Amino acid sequence: MGSSKSKSKSNKKAELERRARQRSARKGTVPAAAAAILQASTAWELKPKPLADEPLHDVAVFARSSREQLPAELQTQATAVAEALELLRQGADAQALDILKDIPRSSPFADWRLFVRGLVAFYAADTTAARQAWGRLDPTRRPARIAAVLLKAETDSPLFADGQQPSVKRIESARQLRRREHILAAARNIASASARDSETKFTVAQAKQLVPFRDEYRGQDPEFVNRFGQACVRLAACQENPDAFDMLVPQVPGPAHDPHWNLENFKYALNFSDSEEWVEEAADDYLKQDLTKSSAPEPVKQALASLLRMTQARYLVDQQSSAMDPFGFMSAGGTDYKSIEKLLGEAIKLYPANRIAHLRLLELLQEQLDDYGTSTAEKKKIGQRVVPAKAAFVKAFPSEVEATLWLIDHYFDEDKLSEADKLVIQLSSYRLEDPRAKALPWKLSLRRAMYCSGRKTQLAQVPAALDEAAASWPAWLRQDWLPFLRAALALRQGDRTAFDELDAAARAACSATPLLADCMTFAAVQQMNVPSAQLKPFRQIVEQHIAAADKTPLEELFELGDFWWDLSRTGLRHKGYRLQASKIGKVLLSRLKNGEAFQVTSHFEGACCWLAEHSFWYSRFEFKAPEWLAPHLAEHPRIAAGIVSAVLRFGLVIWRLANFQSLIEQIDLAAKQERDPYYRHTMATTVSEARQSLADFEARQRLSPFAALGDMFVDDDDDYDEPCDCPSCRAERAREEAASGSSGGSGSRSSRSLFTSFDDDDDDDDDDDDDEDWDDGNDAILSPEELFAALGPAPAIMLKVDARFRERGAEDQLELLNEEISRAIEVPSRLGDLEKKAIEIFKIQGLSSSDAAEFITATFSTVLRGFEAKVRRDDAGAEPAAANQTADQKRESRKSRQKELNKKRKR
Repeated sequence: MGSSKSKSKSNKKAELERRARQRSARKGTVPAAAAAILQASTAWELKPKPLADEPLHDVAVFARSSREQLPAELQTQATAVAEALELLRQGADAQALDILKDIPRSSPFADWRLFVRGLVAFYAADTTAARQAWGRLDPTRRPARIAAVLLKAETDSPLFADGQQPSVKRIESARQLRRREHILAAARNIASASARDSETKFTVAQAKQLVPFRDEYRGQDPEFVNRFGQACVRLAACQENPDAFDMLVPQVPGPAHDPHWNLENFKYALNFSDSEEWVEEAADDYLKQDLTKSSAPEPVKQALASLLRMTQARYLVDQQSSAMDPFGFMSAGGTDYKSIEKLLGEAIKLYPANRIAHLRLLELLQEQLDDYGTSTAEKKKIGQRVVPAKAAFVKAFPSEVEATLWLIDHYFDEDKLSEADKLVIQLSSYRLEDPRAKALPWKLSLRRAMYCSGRKTQLAQVPAALDEAAASWPAWLRQDWLPFLRAALALRQGDRTAFDELDAAARAACSATPLLADCMTFAAVQQMNVPSAQLKPFRQIVEQHIAAADKTPLEELFELGDFWWDLSRTGLRHKGYRLQASKIGKVLLSRLKNGEAFQVTSHFEGACCWLAEHSFWYSRFEFKAPEWLAPHLAEHPRIAAGIVSAVLRFGLVIWRLANFQSLIEQIDLAAKQERDPYYRHTMATTVSEARQSLADFEARQRLSPFAALGDMFVDDDDDYDEPCDCPSCRAERAREEAASGSSGGSGSRSSRSLFTSFDDDDDDDDDDDDDEDWDDGNDAILSPEELFAALGPAPAIMLKVDARFRERGAEDQLELLNEEISRAIEVPSRLGDLEKKAIEIFKIQGLSSSDAAEFITATFSTVLRGFEAKVRRDDAGAEPAAANQTADQKRESRKSRQKELNKKRKR
């Protein structure tokens, strides 16, 4: 195996060196006269111009308006003459003569009939027959004048001995026209040659013919010759074999914007795997040699340079993710994020208005933060790079709400109030529909109050800031937790008596249950920066509530979820929230899943939106609305929007959106009737993003050879259909519920959430001891043998791995690995890190790295086997006659399909 790898690397290196030699050989070989040739244009535009006294019959042949002035019979004859000339131009000589046979000798169009007869002979090189036909024409009419010019240009002899001779200019025009006919015939001869291989668009033999063609005709018609040569170069760049392309580039001058073909060379290199050096060299050559000398406006040049660097980064991602070979990750060294990040950074620097480059850079940074294999220290470094990246994005696009809100919260957390204030003023100057943007002055006042309460010297400013917040409180947000902040301020100021009175009044005003009131108090004292020594009693009270959550009435848990939903969607989560919310969410979902009865109250909607945002019922391979919630979705489109928004945050299950199509339409209709500005905006935004994601996913399906694999793991039923009640399905659900007790989640939050754009606090000092994963899916574990049951018997390694993980009670880790494999199928950029993650997980469970490699290989082999079976079934349905093929024909058919698949991968 080692020798095979070594040989493969050696061959690859030799191929790259060969390409490098070819590129070096053709550098600087563009002819010096290329610019002059491109500028020299002797195009002849011959358009019939009637003379002042010219008969109407002759003018009518070329002018439709004049034709309409003739009697009906003559109109028909004039049309026939025009059609005959067009047929003659196309080479249909017999048809041209046949269409004029009904024109009588007495017709004024009889001369045109004679002209066409002579022209047929003229094109056949029979000048004697042409002269005989044309000699009978009326010398004063147009047919005779045209014939005289053609004959003089071809034979240098007059048509009429005593007639007026055509001008020298007309004769030269006719000669140029005749030369163009020869050039066009020679070009067609080159272009019409076909290769034996159907994948070859332009052969080396054709390329060799182009050289003498250029030498012979370049002086006669340089514009056509150069454009034809450029078309041949572009055609040669549409095939895998680069020989013709390499042969033509030194011989054919490129267009004005790419005289050395460096840009075309760059685009061509993108089609080949393992050609990073070729791509980089072509891009550098174009930027240094051609773009700097271009006469294009400076913004256009900057935008093009930025696009090149961004495309180069995309190519690097594809190569390092082993997208060309689904098993390349077995020897991959991981993704080189540093190089990709550098290219995207350069693209942004070259053209700051490149919005896509900004988004790609932010996605790249988020991908590294989401990667559980990234160490805490490394994540901290990456997080430091996220801030300037988002700041640059906001600077280039000041109206970007999501990024601006994220930065504002970050500056608050870093105590940079002046920076946050600038962004608030900047965003507030735009007429934005997002209610969160409109509420920024309120949030600025509230965050300023929290900031000042953390500093004894500024405590006196807090009441005024809270008053400002109260005056601008958003209408779509409940206000019953504001009095708790005022009470917490009294405690922060050291007045325990005032705190007790204000806190009691706040509890009475909102009629809060002990659970909700204690949690609101704890949130308030945390946000108002009460010293940690005084926080402990409040935390202990909340922990006691959490411990008794399985016995707390569901309505009280709904109330708490509704309150936490407010904190989540406004980005005002307090320290300690993550751990408390995670535990309460698990208990609440477990009780609802077990069928405990509940009432749909005013707090139910907010609590369900909170659960959906944190994806408590998220499963690795699918995302289903739980059975207890399904009947309520039609009545509560806000909750439905929360579920669709949660699906959008997980690219792994994006194919599930197709099953939410009817739900998306319901949300769209409800958004138009929604009165609450927050929900109206978020529901409309969710619908828009869902539709765009579906369109993007369908586009990837058409392009990616692995796109159809996702369909193997999902059914076509709607996610909120009623469950089947047959004995088999009831037994299966019972097994799932039994297994769900050890099920855990590891999904990471994404900035794509439409209900909130603020990250969780990562510096919660009271969460360090028990920092559980945020997204907790309680669905049944999807084991490898269950996953691929439809594809045949599970390989032995799958059974071995499944047994080991179950034996150690680590089914959640196996589920995590299954997620990574599925994500790698759908998103090839994750292939590079898959083996490393598998080895880490396997070592913890006492399995070797070879077991990890064998497990992944077996998984992909099974998937590919299923994919090939699907392709065979599709082919059998499309071609019933395939059953009658011989063995050799079937073998060739399989080879052809595989070749097409490989070709699509490379593209």
